[in-house]
Amino acid sequence: MVAGKTWGGQMKFIKYLLIIVILAILAGLWYFNRIQWGGGPPMGPMPVLVAPVEATSFQPSFTQTGRLSAVAEAEVRPQVAGVIEKINFAEGQLVAQGQALFTLDLRAYGAQTRQAAAQYTQAKAAYTRGVKLRAADAISVADLEARKAAYQAAAATVSEAGVTGTRAIVKAPIAGRVGRAELTVGALVNPAALAALTTVQQTNQLYIDFDMDEQTYLTLAGQGSLRGTQVAVGLAGQSGAGGAAYPLTAILTGLDNRLGTSTGGLRLRATINNPEGMLIPGLFARVKVNLPQTTEALLVNDAAVGTDQTLRFLYKIGASGQPERVVVMLGEMVNGLRVVKPVAVGALNAGERVVINGLMRIRPGSEVTPMPADMRTLQPVSGTQPAPQTKAAE
Repeated sequence: MVAGKTWGGQMKFIKYLLIIVILAILAGLWYFNRIQWGGGPPMGPMPVLVAPVEATSFQPSFTQTGRLSAVAEAEVRPQVAGVIEKINFAEGQLVAQGQALFTLDLRAYGAQTRQAAAQYTQAKAAYTRGVKLRAADAISVADLEARKAAYQAAAATVSEAGVTGTRAIVKAPIAGRVGRAELTVGALVNPAALAALTTVQQTNQLYIDFDMDEQTYLTLAGQGSLRGTQVAVGLAGQSGAGGAAYPLTAILTGLDNRLGTSTGGLRLRATINNPEGMLIPGLFARVKVNLPQTTEALLVNDAAVGTDQTLRFLYKIGASGQPERVVVMLGEMVNGLRVVKPVAVGALNAGERVVINGLMRIRPGSEVTPMPADMRTLQPVSGTQPAPQTKAAE
């Protein structure tokens, strides 16, 4: 009986203890919430900076990334088998067409040439004697023809041996800049090898290959031939506004005869001069083509653009003074501001005010206090400052 009372008392104690712990936790949460957010009445409308949408007329452009390639490139391969005896160039130097790049061991070819010459001398003598013997009717016509065939075969062998000897000197097939030697002195080479000895590229001019979308192509094609169109070119590390980002010039010289099935674009090729050799094949380049027509556009600061997954939007201040969400498509930068086009026609017009700060803190229809600001500097207009939000005393 005593044990039962003891057990009941313990359970009652544990019950009271749990109630006290729960009440303490709730009191702590209430106090933390009061310290963090304050108490008292709710805050007033949130002050936000707003600026008017600007309008401009500009010449739109098409931009794309391309890659540089050599106008001409040739692999240097041996035409005969042999051992590399000498490498006659420095990697990366300019070479002339026909300049000796590799020299193979010529001793084996010298022995072949001497052997072929001896066989030729012997066959020529036999044929000369045969002509005289045939004149004396001492041999048959068939014998003379056999001697003649042997003589012609020996002459061909001598000629081939001479050509083979010259092929032991591997020459540059084109003029240009030579690459690195893939094999060293002492390596055995033969014409059937998969790897080339080196490559030579013409780099005084380079190609820039890039894709153009169907709509842009039709726009440009409607103005006449694309060939000869001047394009601006920029490289990695070149940035800035206007021409500073595209300091180089190229000319459109080629285009494919159909749209790519995978990209849906047309492959174009521009040619750029490279007299100083600063540019090398393989570099990425930005290509900018100005479109012929002038268009009207709305401009805002990038700070006014919000993101919702794949959508881009602005908050404009409507007639009610509350923010309204306007979904837009983004364009290029013009005079330091971003071109925007509302998805819904007429949803945004020049002069309408859009929110340029605190986009994450407001929602459509929320109460705000618009404060005039400059679209470019994002700073409040002189004489106006957002009113501070107040909290109730803790």
